[in-house]
Amino acid sequence: MLDSAKADPAEAEKLLAINTAPDNGAFPLIDISNWPTVRYSASGELQTPESEAYFAGVAASASKARAELLQLERSKGTPTAAILDKVLALNSALPPRYKVMANIAY
Repeated sequence: MLDSAKADPAEAEKLLAINTAPDNGAFPLIDISNWPTVRYSASGELQTPESEAYFAGVAASASKARAELLQLERSKGTPTAAILDKVLALNSALPPRYKVMANIAY
């Protein structure tokens, strides 16, 4: 992904937009095969009011952090591909529980 971003500024902007989209509408990957019992697909954790609140809270914090990072790096004139690299690193550093819930593999 980063190689194509470095090679093509338009592709870099596209990838950056995808990876900095607000998570306000983010949805976890869920398994409803045993309805009414709902679990997170990757972990098998039960979906509960607590887990839903956790997911929403981390998603909101991550979205804010990405927006702040984007604004800071743009103001410094950082190349788009380098910003993308930093955003991917931020996403990678999210809590493991959240990443499993959201199906973030990196």
